[in-house]
Amino acid sequence: EGQVDYPDGSREALSFMLIGDYNNNRHNFDRLDILLDDSIGKTVPPKLQSCGKIRFEDRDDGKHAVIQLLEMGDRQVATTARCIIDALPPKLATEAAFILAHFREVAQSMAAVDAIKLIGHDGLKVFMDRVAKGEISVNAP
Repeated sequence: EGQVDYPDGSREALSFMLIGDYNNNRHNFDRLDILLDDSIGKTVPPKLQSCGKIRFEDRDDGKHAVIQLLEMGDRQVATTARCIIDALPPKLATEAAFILAHFREVAQSMAAVDAIKLIGHDGLKVFMDRVAKGEISVNAP
C-alpha cells in the first residue's frame, strides 16, 4: 500500500482505481482512466466543471473525479490533468499529481512484491507489468 505525504504534514494511503475497456485483440486498453477513490462531494464544484469534457463517477459517498487517459503510442497521457488537479481540493490534488508523477514507481513497487499477480483482470496485469518495465508510460503532458 502506497502512502502520500500531504503539504499539511499528514500521510495517508494512496487510493485510486484504473477503469476502462480492454481490447483483447490489441492486448491494450481502448479506454483507460484513473478514478480517484476519495469523493469530491455530492456536487461537482464549478471550478471542476470549467475543465471541459471531464468525467465523474457517482458512488454512494458522492462524486469521484476521473482522470481520462489518451493513448499516444506507448504512452497513456492525462490531457486534462492540469485543469483537474488545479480545481481539486488540496489533498485530492496532491494525490492526483502524485499518481501521475509516480505511476511507474507504483507499478514497479507492485511488481517488486508480486502484487501485480493479485490483480483480477488479466489485461490490467499485463498493462501494469509493461508499465513497471518501462514499455508503457502514464503521465500528464
